[in-house]
Amino acid sequence: MTSQTNPDAPTSWEAGLARGSIVLELDESVLDSVQGEHTVLLDYERGEYYGLNAVATAVWQQLRARRQFPDIVAALTAEYDVADELARRDVAAFLADLRDRGVVRAHAS
Repeated sequence: MTSQTNPDAPTSWEAGLARGSIVLELDESVLDSVQGEHTVLLDYERGEYYGLNAVATAVWQQLRARRQFPDIVAALTAEYDVADELARRDVAAFLADLRDRGVVRAHAS
């Protein structure tokens, strides 16, 4: 007997973000520069930089405004032609990547 999981089911990370039990903060060592629709991030403590495309820049601007996951997803679905479920999954994955790279910090609310 095999166990199958639903690939569309939210991860615990995504569920925590959606519930508001995980709060995100930008790392103070990361500087940003907006270049048109793109953003360059520089983590001067780690000596690393990252380039963000237009959609990632929209997410970054929401984070800079101290908005949390539900508001970020709502802003993206209003601005872009994207389904809510897809936006939630993609934003959660992007935020997890930023967290894993030390660009944002996540803590319990």
